[in-house]
Formats: sequence, C-alpha cells, structure tokens
Amino acid sequence: MFALGAVAAGAQQNASAYSLLRLQAPWPSGVGRLSRAAARAINEEPHASTVEFAASPIERRRLEEGGAAPTLVHADASQFFAARAAADTMVEARRLESSGAPALLGSMGGFYTPAEVQAEMRRLAEVYPTYVSPAKVITRSNDGLPIEFFCVTADLEGCDAQSSRPAALYTALVHAREPATVMCIIAFVRNVVEQAAAGHHEAVALLSQRKLLIMPIANPDGYAWNAKTHPNGGGMKRKNGRQTCARGGADDGVDPNRNFGYKYAFDNLGSSNLGCSEEFRGSGAFSEPETQARSAPKTGTLSLSLSLSLSLSLSLSLSLSLSLSLSLTLTLTLTLTLTLTLTLTLTLTLTRRSAR
Repeated sequence: MFALGAVAAGAQQNASAYSLLRLQAPWPSGVGRLSRAAARAINEEPHASTVEFAASPIERRRLEEGGAAPTLVHADASQFFAARAAADTMVEARRLESSGAPALLGSMGGFYTPAEVQAEMRRLAEVYPTYVSPAKVITRSNDGLPIEFFCVTADLEGCDAQSSRPAALYTALVHAREPATVMCIIAFVRNVVEQAAAGHHEAVALLSQRKLLIMPIANPDGYAWNAKTHPNGGGMKRKNGRQTCARGGADDGVDPNRNFGYKYAFDNLGSSNLGCSEEFRGSGAFSEPETQARSAPKTGTLSLSLSLSLSLSLSLSLSLSLSLSLSLTLTLTLTLTLTLTLTLTLTLTLTRRSAR
C-alpha cells in the first residue's frame, strides 16, 4: 500500500521524479541491490506474483539494465497518487456526510497538512482539557521545526511529573511520505477521548490506568517539505531535512527509521551508507534530532532502604570432676552462634528530562 505526501515541482524535482513500476515473478537475482523499493515491496507480499512500487530514476535504470524488465505503470508516481487521493477523498467525504460523523479530512489529498495536524490536536486539547495536554516540545529538527508530543490521560496525571501510570508512545510520520499514519493516530485519539468523555467504560478505564504519549509528526522537516512543494498530495520524500545528497530535493536526508541504535549499520542491505539512498542511516546511531527525541535523556532519583537483624545465641556447658587426692579437673565448653540477616531494598525511579 502506498502512502501519500507531496513532491516538489521544478527542474530540481524533475531530476529525481519517481515512477510507478510493476515487477513480475520470478524475481530477479539480487533484486535488493538493484532496487530497495522493489525489495521492500516483495518482502511485504512474499507470495504475490506481481508487485507495484515507486522507484527513483536510478533504481528504474538499474532494474532495466539488470534484466528485471519492469513494467511502467505511471511515469509520474506523484501525479498518480495525487489523482487517487482526490478520488478517495470525494468518496470519504460523501460517506462522512451521510453518516453525520465529523470530517477527518485534510486539504493535502485528503490528508492533514502540518498546520492542520497542529490545529486538530490543539482543538482536542481545548475541547477535552482534562484528557489532552497542550503540545510539549521535546527538541527541534534540522530546519528548526518543533518535535512535539501530546499527553493523553485522565486528569493529565503525570504529564508534567512522575506518575505510577504506565506510558505508551504512539508515533506517526517517521517516514514523511506516509501521512496515513498521522490520520490513524488522530482518529484514535479523537475516538478514545470522545468515548471517555461520554462515560464509555473501556475508554474511561484505559485513560485512568494508562498515559498515552502522542507524537503525531515524528519527521516534521520531511512532511513540511512535501506539503510545501506539492500541496495536493502525491509526494515521495521519505527522509528528514538534513542535507546529504548533491541532487537535493527528495533525495536529501537521513532515514529516521534506520538511525536507531539497535544493530545500527548492521549491513548495507537493510540500510545504506550513501547519502542519496532512501535508506541512508546517517553518520551514527541517534545522530538525528528525530531519533534523539524518542530517546531523550533521563534523570533518575534513587532511594535506598536497609534493614539489619542480628540474632545471638550462647550455650555454656560445665563439667567438674573431683578426686580424693584433691586433684581438680574443670572442663568448660562455650558455644557462640551469631546470625546476621541483611535486607537491602533499592528503588530507582527514572524521569524524562524536562522539555527543551
């Protein structure tokens, strides 16, 4: 399934415009080296006989030169996705209008723009102030945009301090061309707070026992770039705003999903060391503000309790023997038993550093 964003226009953008391709099984040998996009599509549908995917000009050329014989579905993937989004938006608008449900539709091919995401989250915080906190800025992106989250829980308990409620982090738009993720996460927040406010048992129980941390735009630079350059939808920029590629445009940036620490740079198949690659992993693990924001430093408070118990037992035995020759033998046995019991209780509480 393809996600929609926005792609730039102009000479710079034409140099890296994506096309929509179809590939037929059996898959070519070493397809991952020819096209990462093709490899991802095959991995997502391993039993399919055909797959469709958006490919850069370089990947398309490699597939053709490698004998993969891809079929061209559409020369401009951005136009294809934008047209599909417009059609889907009309269908969804009619469905919502007929059902009486509030519209969850944005102006960018049916998806929210960055400004619309912020406006909707602010609206939820204003309408449900006991459930949704105002935005909390963790840090800023390479382009200076805020990376922020919202705390969703009953009475906002623990949103600004320690809390015994377990927390769960929800993120969207790690890849900037996947705006369906932000629509899903906002739909979820709307649904749970509306039901909690109406007294539905499951929603009330959830928000009284859990703290939901909502990060609706985990990659603000990439999403803002898409929205600005092609506001009708259909964009293909995936990475963040760091300058990494001489071609610029959608090819610039670090893939945040390849920048985390676990098995970072494990190989050059799951990620890439090339700055123009869609899967460029960056200069080092957690080098990007987007990944740092989800691994913010923590400060800790330590409490220590110590209990000591001591038990002592003493036994004494005495034996005496006396002979008529006035010789005296005295035997004294002393047994000392010492039992020491030490109980150590260590409690460590971690709290996230206050937002910057």
